[in-house]
Amino acid sequence: MLMEPMFALLVLAASLYLVLGDLTEGLTLFVFVLAVLALTFYQEGKSEAAIDALRQLSQPFAQVMRDGQRTSVPSREVVVGDVFSSLRATVLPPTPGCCTRTNCKWMSLC
Repeated sequence: MLMEPMFALLVLAASLYLVLGDLTEGLTLFVFVLAVLALTFYQEGKSEAAIDALRQLSQPFAQVMRDGQRTSVPSREVVVGDVFSSLRATVLPPTPGCCTRTNCKWMSLC
């Protein structure tokens, strides 16, 4: 935001008002420029938080039983020996090579 041409032009105009002696116009312009700057930083912070939350939602997790404890792990960390647990209508991420006919265990909570 600080490197935007319009922002620089507004700061330059406010400075010019102050140099030319129009104190009211210069200070008013500076106040509004600072208000726009504060709102921009606030909105960018909220946008970043929303993007981070969406990233967390898009990562596939699997509910597994490990060492007798039910835990949620990223699907890429599922290993042979984990017991999957899920509720009805849960979509499980595909994990190649992990679940075969001989080593797949499943526990339904329904």
